[in-house]
Amino acid sequence: MKKHIFRIIILVPIVISAICFVSGCTSSEDYYFRIDDSNNAVSEEVDFLQLPDFLRGYFEHGTYEQPTRVPNPMCFGDIEVSSEEKLIFPELSVLSVYTYNTDSMFLIKQDDTRINQLFEAMKNSTVSTNNSINFSERVKNTEQDYELHIVVVTGSAKYAVVSLYCTADYVYIQIDQEESEKLLLATQSTELLNFVREFRSV
Repeated sequence: MKKHIFRIIILVPIVISAICFVSGCTSSEDYYFRIDDSNNAVSEEVDFLQLPDFLRGYFEHGTYEQPTRVPNPMCFGDIEVSSEEKLIFPELSVLSVYTYNTDSMFLIKQDDTRINQLFEAMKNSTVSTNNSINFSERVKNTEQDYELHIVVVTGSAKYAVVSLYCTADYVYIQIDQEESEKLLLATQSTELLNFVREFRSV
């Protein structure tokens, strides 16, 4: 009897320790963070996650719980323009799509199919790269009827923001991405123009 009691006393702490270890290994943690004034993402878990300047403010408005995948398993590089003046998007996940309502930014309802259709419309558009010098002035001085900002992370774990500005005749496209030169483009694609305008109904 004493031997049994002695064995139980020894085994109980071992079993409890094993349960705690397994629990600790299998538990999942959610990471919530905000952007502080010095452009750092701060939370209880991540104190010094540095983000690019062009991402300031976007995460304050939320992201999709499940990102939308835009597939391209053959490419994991940067967003580029081909020699045929077409946009090439690598494998990426869309974290959020934003627009403006008067002066406030808001997250557009997620629809995986329509987000992928939007990227297809961008890929099908013939883009001009000859307007980089006047890009800011053109967007500033032209009356816009709609704009979208798409926050993505590529398959190579780099952030990017694709901004689309609709005018009467053009869609101006600005692409900011980590460790790459900013892309300033314009297209007269009617398909993309109409698609961006209709995206509010998503």
